[in-house]
Amino acid sequence: MEVNNLDRVLLIINEHIIEGATRLQKYGFLMKQNYDKELKDFDFYNDWKAHYYGPYSEQLTKDIENGIEQRLISKYKSVTLNEHDAQKFTLTIKGRHRLRQISEQYKKIINDVYEMSTNLQKKPLRIILRDVYISYPNYTGKSEIKDEVLG
Repeated sequence: MEVNNLDRVLLIINEHIIEGATRLQKYGFLMKQNYDKELKDFDFYNDWKAHYYGPYSEQLTKDIENGIEQRLISKYKSVTLNEHDAQKFTLTIKGRHRLRQISEQYKKIINDVYEMSTNLQKKPLRIILRDVYISYPNYTGKSEIKDEVLG
């Protein structure tokens, strides 16, 4: 089975509900850093640059939008305890079906990135950002929250 560009964002979201585009971006960045060789068939996001909240991939943002348009990804808002609207991303039934199709050929890497994202889901976003900022300082130059995250 041949993979397409939207398959890479399906790998990031996987079976999770991911709260916020910033969290989704950091998951993708960390997957790229930790599994670059294993993800080569997916042409996994090579356009990372320093941005307002650390590493950012414009192509990942486009894939999210295209995935929503093609009904592979569902995006919705929910009100959090502090009454802020939070975007949440999850795979639709169609998106889960596609992920199962590619998992037949890429089971090992899909399991590895799922385990990684499951561990990240347990951490507050602030801790993920701090870890990324400390480990990859060259992606923090434009950050609007660097002092807050590292302070």
